[in-house]
Amino acid sequence: MQHNSSGRKTSFARGDIGASMIASLDEGVQSYKSANEVLQFAIDEIRGKKIKDIDNQKMFAGRYLENAIIDMYRNVTKTDKEKINVDPPVIQYEITSLIPEKVRGYLAEHGLDHIYISASRDAYYIDDNPVQRKDNDVAMMAFQLNEVPIEVKNLSGSADQPIKTNHWVQLQTQMLCSNGPYYGVLLRLINGWDLKIDEVPIDDDYQDKIVFMAVDFWTRVGCILNKPERLTEFLYPCVSSAEASRFIVSNDNKDTIDLQAREELKDLILQHIEQKKIQSESKAQVDSLEVKIKEILGEHQVGLYQIGDKKYEIKHTKFERKKTKTVPVEGEPPTIGRRFQIKCKGDK
Repeated sequence: MQHNSSGRKTSFARGDIGASMIASLDEGVQSYKSANEVLQFAIDEIRGKKIKDIDNQKMFAGRYLENAIIDMYRNVTKTDKEKINVDPPVIQYEITSLIPEKVRGYLAEHGLDHIYISASRDAYYIDDNPVQRKDNDVAMMAFQLNEVPIEVKNLSGSADQPIKTNHWVQLQTQMLCSNGPYYGVLLRLINGWDLKIDEVPIDDDYQDKIVFMAVDFWTRVGCILNKPERLTEFLYPCVSSAEASRFIVSNDNKDTIDLQAREELKDLILQHIEQKKIQSESKAQVDSLEVKIKEILGEHQVGLYQIGDKKYEIKHTKFERKKTKTVPVEGEPPTIGRRFQIKCKGDK
């Protein structure tokens, strides 16, 4: 088999939003990137700005393992090799007509005449079995060749861990773009040896949501491309104060503005003051509790204590840190520090 190691195949500059990015747009799903990070990534790519590869070493290694995992799946299920297409081309679901006409004009000015939800499947399986499906509430038999998407994940963790929601969303997007299959296959290799095979059924309602989120995303992109100075108006809600500082950038004008007309500020200010007070008091309480536990642990670095059926490991360990992060300073002793942690045994 040819290695499926070609990396990211979709491109915002071609009008694609790929399946791996869709989950970031759903505020109810924990994903690798925030919606605003994906938005910024798209704007930069469309403008031709050189951006760092979004891959990491784990993802890179995972792609080289995909073919081996697919081979394991084929051997376990006794699936004919010719029924599995490895590393197929990008598939697309066009949404151009759903985007407001004015916004389509903004996108077209940047060479984006067609807009898509796109998916790069790790592989697909040809399912030629007759399928009982409903069309307009009338039961019918479908004999078409269905390209069932196969998504491969190489994971660490417990063998019984549930499917991650962002992986489920990715597979739903692949099914949407495949235009036919009523299920997708998720292959998860856990800890290097335990192969999990899940057939994930199609969710029509969520696929409607995928289309809605993608249209909303491209509408924001078009508006920002047209009026970059109004970026903050088209951002998604920021997920943290740090993200707000990153995307909501102040200008050089330090003049004080009168905010008295913003009535919602009253509650926000009072809540912020109260929460900061609670945070400060909580920190002091935690510190006091840690002092008492450290006194009981004494000179020992590790202790165990059981409460009910749970065992807790208490650690107060030493560590050394060089004077600099990369180059040791000759003759300078390392910094000695202590780490404190309470962890339930069995938790990851």
